[in-house]
Amino acid sequence: MLGVYVAGKSGGHLNPAVTLANCVYRKFPWRKFPVYFIAQLLGAMTAAAVVYANYRSAIDVFEGGVGVRTVGLDTSTAGIFCTYPAAFLSKTGMFFSEFIASGLLMFVIYALVDNGAGNLMPLCLFFLIFGLGACFGWETGYALNLARDFGPRLTSYMIGYGHEVWSAGDYYFWVSSILV
Repeated sequence: MLGVYVAGKSGGHLNPAVTLANCVYRKFPWRKFPVYFIAQLLGAMTAAAVVYANYRSAIDVFEGGVGVRTVGLDTSTAGIFCTYPAAFLSKTGMFFSEFIASGLLMFVIYALVDNGAGNLMPLCLFFLIFGLGACFGWETGYALNLARDFGPRLTSYMIGYGHEVWSAGDYYFWVSSILV
């Protein structure tokens, strides 16, 4: 919410899917897309690194030892950094959960922009994302923002969580974020 407030007219460009949609539908310059995407990714990676630095000792205790990092177990802490689907969810369920949530996000963002929500835009986005989290978060963790999921996933890989950060959930986090 704060990012959208302080961004002013630009809207923040916090989500690569929104930036891409702006390039396609809103005449946002394509030459700026790679720069914005890298900035979004680096921002998310930096945030994940700060969280890890702050909670490293707590993660060591919770995981069961210094340097122990796991994905997909009851004591795994990888979910702090990025989203992982619930074990009961099918691949089709993963796709539709993320596709519907991402579609609703894009639809409401453009509805708010078209109607000139002004200063209420960040508050409306807060309630939107809160609602999407309440409805879809339990199933997949709602990976609505590719930078917010991929950046911390890359950071968690670099700090020792291993290759499982990429394969857990059969790569569901990529597909619907890009398609919407």
